Amino acid sequence: MNRKIPWQGKDVPLAGSYDVIIVGGGSAGCSAGLTAARTGCRTLIVERYGNLGGSAVNACVTPMMVSYTGHHSNFYEVEERLQRDAATRDHCDWNQRWFSPQSLSCAWEDLYTEAGGTLLFDACAVDVIFDADGKGEEDRRKIMGPEASRHMQENAAPEASRQMQGNAGPEASRHIRYLLVMTVEGLMALEGKVFLDATGDAVLSRIAGAPTRHGDAQGHNQMSSLRFEVGGVDIEALRAYVHSLPDTYSRHWDEGDYFESAMVGGKNFALQPLFDKAVEDGVLEPGDLRYYQNYSIAGEPGCMSFNCPHLMSLPDNTGAFDRSAAMTEGRQRIRRLMRFLKAYMPGFSNCFLLHIAPMMGVRESWEAVGAYVLTEQDYGNRARFADAVARGDWFIDVHSAGKDVNTQKYERGEYYEIPYRSLIYKDFPNLLVAGRCISATFLMQASVRIIPTVIDIGQAAGLAAAEAVRSGSEPNRLDGHLLREKLGAYRTD
Repeated sequence: MNRKIPWQGKDVPLAGSYDVIIVGGGSAGCSAGLTAARTGCRTLIVERYGNLGGSAVNACVTPMMVSYTGHHSNFYEVEERLQRDAATRDHCDWNQRWFSPQSLSCAWEDLYTEAGGTLLFDACAVDVIFDADGKGEEDRRKIMGPEASRHMQENAAPEASRQMQGNAGPEASRHIRYLLVMTVEGLMALEGKVFLDATGDAVLSRIAGAPTRHGDAQGHNQMSSLRFEVGGVDIEALRAYVHSLPDTYSRHWDEGDYFESAMVGGKNFALQPLFDKAVEDGVLEPGDLRYYQNYSIAGEPGCMSFNCPHLMSLPDNTGAFDRSAAMTEGRQRIRRLMRFLKAYMPGFSNCFLLHIAPMMGVRESWEAVGAYVLTEQDYGNRARFADAVARGDWFIDVHSAGKDVNTQKYERGEYYEIPYRSLIYKDFPNLLVAGRCISATFLMQASVRIIPTVIDIGQAAGLAAAEAVRSGSEPNRLDGHLLREKLGAYRTD
């Protein structure tokens, strides 16, 4: 294919044409890609890292948070693949799913490639080119102005940005035709019929100039973390010590079962005196006590994954240089925690650092402002929607940069529904959103963001993309009620 696409005064080679192009190969993007590819759609996942799995893999976010509501089929297929490497369920009444990051990455890659999907690793989205009534890039520039789509969100408040979007020209100007990506070969263009933003940070949406928001009322995001993995741990010695305190957090009593422990400074955790002693001795700093949590890893005896440290200097995680500085801060905290673990924590005397995540653990950054914004009132009301395509039941779990947020938790069997309208934009006809950056408020996103829920959202988005291709329609004009019917009954077990 020798076609060239004009962009910013350059001729960019067209590297391929696809029915569905997904930016982001995390849990939502993989689920969407698997579903679209299985329908026969020519499907491409564009991923900036060299493996699938997103934050669950590259940020070491394990295990899956507990979810008792029913799920779509992709969730259970992934679990069944993970079972080949190690048991995924623990022994306690949580029945939580556990996994190793590498096993999850391989499970997604095998499922997706077996379905005929194509992968483009080590590639970053740069820009989009709109098809304005079929006239391409030159018509887009006349309608929107040079680089307007790229800078619209960065330089305007949310309300002003949405107003600018409304004045950007006819709907045809917001129909994406090409995605520009940077690869080892340089810039290349990818032609698509449907585009899906599964980046977590709403990167594709912001590049396209679609309306997005971020943070709470003060502009603060949820607290980010930098996770790490440790080997050489005597987990049974740790289990015995934690339960001797006694500790009310860990419910994993059985020898040989999975295990987790935690300490949040000032919250009366049983482990706090040990941390206080390390601060007194100059091994830890007071900020290191903000949040501490670790988990055993499925199929990796003697290894634990740490959901810490919190990156205290990063209340707003939307700045590139701020994120970079926070990564350095995180690695410094990890080195202090390692010295603490070896010297103070039973079970860790022979431990060693296995791995520091190459990707920051971002719980929340940008969210779409789509056709429907899911809110915390929907959580409280156990909302039901005619166009519901997924369910959620995790609590509003805010790791806050400010004050604590308290909220109700559901009883088993309770849930809210997520409408298809939270996956689409009114004015961007062939752009879908899946994962933690769907259209939701700051608080509601804190419930939506867990792995089981975003896998279901991704499956719904992938089916919507395939249906749009099959019918020759646009995703934002699909009947969400019919989509709900095609997804079928939720499986429970």
